[in-house]
Amino acid sequence: MRHFVWIVACLCIAPTSAWAQTDMNDSKNNRRLIEDMKQRLDSLKKQNQELFNISKEIEATEKRLEDFKTSCTDYAQTEAKINSVTAEIEKQCSAAGFRQAQRDTLVLELLVPEVLNAPFNDTINTQALQWLEQVLPDGDDEKTIRDQDESLLRNYGAYTLSLQQLLHRKKVDLVNAKWASQSEKWTAGFNKDLKKTGYYKTYESGSGGTIPFLTNAYDKLLEMNAKGFDNCQDDYENLLAGDTGKARNALERIAELQVVVDKEEEKVKALKDSLLTLQNIAAPDSAAYKQDVVKLNELKQKVDNEKMAELQREIEKLTDERDYYITREYFSNLRRKPYNAERLKKGIQIVNDSVETQVYKDYLNGNLDMMKKYPTYASEIADALDGPVREIVVKYSRNFANAVTFPDWVAKMHAPLTKTSYWPTYEKAKRTRDTNTSILYLNEIIREIEQMEDKGYKGCEAQFNKVVKTLRDCASGTLPFDD
Repeated sequence: MRHFVWIVACLCIAPTSAWAQTDMNDSKNNRRLIEDMKQRLDSLKKQNQELFNISKEIEATEKRLEDFKTSCTDYAQTEAKINSVTAEIEKQCSAAGFRQAQRDTLVLELLVPEVLNAPFNDTINTQALQWLEQVLPDGDDEKTIRDQDESLLRNYGAYTLSLQQLLHRKKVDLVNAKWASQSEKWTAGFNKDLKKTGYYKTYESGSGGTIPFLTNAYDKLLEMNAKGFDNCQDDYENLLAGDTGKARNALERIAELQVVVDKEEEKVKALKDSLLTLQNIAAPDSAAYKQDVVKLNELKQKVDNEKMAELQREIEKLTDERDYYITREYFSNLRRKPYNAERLKKGIQIVNDSVETQVYKDYLNGNLDMMKKYPTYASEIADALDGPVREIVVKYSRNFANAVTFPDWVAKMHAPLTKTSYWPTYEKAKRTRDTNTSILYLNEIIREIEQMEDKGYKGCEAQFNKVVKTLRDCASGTLPFDD
């Protein structure tokens, strides 16, 4: 597979193909080309899959013809195998059914009660619903229980939110009153509002089952209301707090049992596949043999091995080229722009999700640490300028009025920059003229700093301040990031 002169170009010189007749820094055009290449690849892969399917059909047909010539079935032996496998399937189905029943019992008798006895947790509640949906009810009574549990779990979140909103609203009055006893009028209003919450009707009637955790919360709330919430701050604020540990443990137990269920079901499936194979064994059929001979000739006319190889090469080449553009557009080109954490995260995700070519994945991994340190690099350079360098320039050049020329001062003025963690990367890029593994945006800023150094910073105050501000804005991700 060609990698577009990777060692030399390394995502900085465009590949010399029909796709590459464009400005590599034109994001709009690059993304259009990427989409065009994706569509072309989809078309080529579809063609390749169709040819692959024909090739597999040829292999299957050739095998049937060969089997016809070389094999003979012992039907008595086959029938005995069928009977044996059938008996084993019945035995294994019984074992699988037993394990499924164990799982369903745990869901109904352990998991759901533990979830409804614990404070609402969206993740736990969702998982419990998923397990409940897998329960196969044993009769109408168990179906009624399952449907009732499902309704409670589906409404638990809304019930909790409704109560939380009431508690939040009423807490304002309680805090203002410093948790002193409320008036009879206020507590009557509280009762009225409580009856409007989502769970109250279920709490009051108990029909259709209840959620013990919420029922207990309502009981406590009514007790607090009966005494005007006098000195009830802790109870009020912790009303919906609780431990979900038992519910989590129940989920773990069911997940462990499901592993056993899956294994039992896999055994059943394997046995059924074996039985199907045995049942499909038939006496050699000369008519079918003749049909396969005709079919084989027809299939071979549809497949040209040379064209298939050429198609595969084209797919590899286009995949390589698409991956080049994706890596450059969504990752490498970020070196040319101010730091933007969201764009970097998005670019890494796109490359990881889309790129198949290993060399471009290696490029991403090789430069990822540098790009993640981008804001640190910018901050360190700004600190070097805004601290030691500014002090020297202000002290020895009358605040940018004169050039700093004394060798010791010049060296001290330059030293802070060389101590920044990005300096070795910049120095290597400058020495080798290789910009492939450096941050081009920072390189330009450092070159501007070096130009000010060449002037001894004379008359550079405005430019100096602008560079410092640009670096700090870059580090904080506030500079514009144009596509």
